[in-house]
Amino acid sequence: MSVRMQIYLPDSLYAKLKKRAEKLNKPMSEQIRESLEVYFAGEEKEQPDAGDPVWGIAGMAGGGPGDLSTGHDRYLYGESDKQGDKS
Repeated sequence: MSVRMQIYLPDSLYAKLKKRAEKLNKPMSEQIRESLEVYFAGEEKEQPDAGDPVWGIAGMAGGGPGDLSTGHDRYLYGESDKQGDKS
């Protein structure tokens, strides 16, 4: 079943839709329906699942060293931050 609906489009959007309809030989109404399907499919994918167990681990790790972003080599490989200094 389909529901008839009337919408208002800005002139610029209507012109783009009409031009595309002529280029693709596809009715404007069909393009609008397809666009809405794509929009809603993308919107559903972007919603995080609140029941996903991954959210339970958020915040479990305690605070790390304050210089982790700049001293990561020292923490990962035991290397000094300064070149030549192998302390």
